[in-house]
Amino acid sequence: MLRKSGYTNALMLLMCIGLAACSGGGSPVSPELTNRADTTNPRSVADSGPSQVIWGYWSITIDPVTLNAEIVPMRTAEFNANVTIFLQAPWTPVNLIGIDVLGTSQPEIGLFDVDVTLQHPFKSLAQYRGFDVRGIFMADGSLPVESTPGLIRTAPDEARILNSDGYTRWWNAQEFGPEGEIFGFQPGVLGFPVQPLSTLNPYKYFADDLDEVLPVSTLDPTTRGTFANQPGINTRNYLIQFPMNGSEPDFTFQYAVDAAWEEPDESFAPDYPMEAFGPDAQMREPYHITMWDLGSTAWYEGPSDNGGELQLAIEVFDWQTPEMGPSDQISTLYIEGDVINGAINLYPTAIELPGSQVTSRVYSVVTDDLILTQAGDVEVFITAVSAVGTYEPNIPTGGAGWVYPDEPLAAFASGIVNIHGEAPNHPPVAIADNSGPLSGNAPLTVFFDPDGSYDPDPGDYIALYEWDFENDGTFDVSNTDGAIVSHIYTDPGIHEAQLRVTDSFGATDMLDVPLEIELPDIWPMGFYDARNTCYNPHSNVTYPLNLVYRIDHPGNNHSQLTIGRDRIYMIDSGGYLRTYDEATGAVSWLKDIKTTTGGYWTGASAALWENHVITGGTGIWSFDADTGTDDWHMYPGMDFNHQGQVIVDDTIYFKGTGSGFASIEAVDGSQNWVPSWTAQPLFPPVYGEVSGQGYVAAPYSANFRCLNADTGGFVWEQYTGSVYHNAVVVGDYVYYGGSAATLYKTDLSSGVHDATYSLAGYQPLGTWISDEDLFLVGRFGSSTFKLMSFDFDLNLNWEVPILYSCDVGVYSDGLVWLAVRLDGTYMQMVAYDPDDGTQLYAHSEKFNVAWGGITNVNNRLYIADNYSNLLCFESL
Repeated sequence: MLRKSGYTNALMLLMCIGLAACSGGGSPVSPELTNRADTTNPRSVADSGPSQVIWGYWSITIDPVTLNAEIVPMRTAEFNANVTIFLQAPWTPVNLIGIDVLGTSQPEIGLFDVDVTLQHPFKSLAQYRGFDVRGIFMADGSLPVESTPGLIRTAPDEARILNSDGYTRWWNAQEFGPEGEIFGFQPGVLGFPVQPLSTLNPYKYFADDLDEVLPVSTLDPTTRGTFANQPGINTRNYLIQFPMNGSEPDFTFQYAVDAAWEEPDESFAPDYPMEAFGPDAQMREPYHITMWDLGSTAWYEGPSDNGGELQLAIEVFDWQTPEMGPSDQISTLYIEGDVINGAINLYPTAIELPGSQVTSRVYSVVTDDLILTQAGDVEVFITAVSAVGTYEPNIPTGGAGWVYPDEPLAAFASGIVNIHGEAPNHPPVAIADNSGPLSGNAPLTVFFDPDGSYDPDPGDYIALYEWDFENDGTFDVSNTDGAIVSHIYTDPGIHEAQLRVTDSFGATDMLDVPLEIELPDIWPMGFYDARNTCYNPHSNVTYPLNLVYRIDHPGNNHSQLTIGRDRIYMIDSGGYLRTYDEATGAVSWLKDIKTTTGGYWTGASAALWENHVITGGTGIWSFDADTGTDDWHMYPGMDFNHQGQVIVDDTIYFKGTGSGFASIEAVDGSQNWVPSWTAQPLFPPVYGEVSGQGYVAAPYSANFRCLNADTGGFVWEQYTGSVYHNAVVVGDYVYYGGSAATLYKTDLSSGVHDATYSLAGYQPLGTWISDEDLFLVGRFGSSTFKLMSFDFDLNLNWEVPILYSCDVGVYSDGLVWLAVRLDGTYMQMVAYDPDDGTQLYAHSEKFNVAWGGITNVNNRLYIADNYSNLLCFESL
């Protein structure tokens, strides 16, 4: 032993390089080894994969004062595997390992920062390219490995590598023997005359693709972790903590170098590139394991005040990992440590995530089976047990006399988890399952309900609810009490809505999947168009107006307009369904829809369903909307001359002049139900849903009636003194009025009035809505009119007088338009501000609207007047 500066420190470093032999040839170290093998030993031959072979030994002495290292070959003459020629000049450099003790070492506390350099022993023999070379540090240990009974590793107060790349069982002194054989543990004669007690030892991974400090997880899989003979030099950094013996470090340890190998394809001689080596040249167990935290909630404040769970990601790197599908390379995945209640196999409940490397699988694991005694960073230990292979070397004709662990291969790694010093705040959970309806015709009022959202922490609560109606990142409405909010969607297509909840500590959560609201991409949209009661999102009408075209037809006509598929559909007083080109007003096609003479056609309307136009005469008709070809024609057993309809999904609800209205299938006209009522509906029905149940309602004589949409059964009836205007549905409520001069907001499912508003003697003549307000024209007597605006709770926003009579109007792109009758010849189109009722514009034209139709599409306003004229206006 060498004494320097008053004390002696000898570092005896046992180095062994192992290269694997394939099943088709002899050992690269001793070709005649097969002649000495015992083939009767059932454990002497493995079925596949590489073997691990000890190859050479060196003793390294480090002066702790000068930090110089002296390297001396050991057991050269006595090496009984007949490989001395490979361990000395001129065949091999005398020293194949270099030690550089860095100035950052702290010998006074036993901490050594060391760069270790390995040189390939066969510089000119490319066929001995190494794979998965690992420099193993061996020392006495006392810490049991719970996942594998009998295994021992070093405890925190014993000699260990602080920056290890993993742990391995290979070549430990207690399980690989007998001592002195080529496949057993080999202590150096110049080293300490002990066999280290640890059976599981840390290592550093040497590869051409790694520098001194790069983590193994950054290894390029295409390089296969190879250690080529050219240039044949690799260096890795070891941070070694030795225990202190008084004031001096205790340097008792040994060192081995392990490598995997397979005999290459001779067709690649003499260069033997990497592709000359088959997949069995790689080690069979996982070559690396990493771990990181996915949001663990484990915490410790005291012996009776702790809890939570570990939520970790464990990435297992294995050369045999399949490219697709789940990995079949490991059978169990244990985690253990001071905070874990024993060794827990997390593999059965692990969730496989996308791997960061083509050779890896990432597993999300969770456990709450914890023993929490302190807060802070604590070590956990991971064991990945291989599903294939054992520790028995793959020697061609056996390995007589050697003993190995009769266990499956495994890979091991340590990691750090943090135990919080206080109970963490869990984020709240956003839920909006009770929101709806999530599909329907425009304008669709959706009620957003955050009921079910919760905070998992006892005593904590949700402090803020926010709704983003278009999922564009801007939250439109918020409240602190979780109240239901509503929004009206007017544009066809798919909309998304998002809910964000915030707890009292500021943690947030949003819906995992935004709510999806679907409005069909057709126009007209549902029953609203038949009476022009909805805001058409396709319109961009501004003012002033310009008359684009005018089509005059003789006779009286009160038809409502239906526009879609680039056409205008209207019914004239002669009982004809007329279609016009929307852009030019040219006649497209004409159909006689009366089957008997006479008939009352005033106020009749058509409706579009998919590519069909639905209308009524004495019966009910369906025509191809583009060509006018008859689809079907049927008689529901009731008079439908004064018809109006609402189409919901594939069902038509038709109004007639006789006994109520009927439910009919749009696809073929088959009848669902016809109520046997003698009362006549005065206006087309309206449809709405409450809690998934559909309802159909309409004014009947002096009452307003509601039916079950599925059966036609009577639900409720309210007296109104006769109804003079159409009804509208918003959410769960139907809005209507009557000659009693009262406006009602009535629950559609029960008939209970949620709100009423006395119109002070004014009778409502027409009602339509925007996305926020309800508008109506009221008439007092025969010559006094006014325009009124309400919110959906029937609070009056404003009212303005109208100097002339008015029957119809429409809300269009931010303006309220009225068709005002100046006299029997001239009318005015008047624009009002929807916010305060200010009159903005008036345009006079020679036409007459009395219970006629007005609608808006594609930057235009269309009017069907009392003289069967069709007028089209466009903004300038």
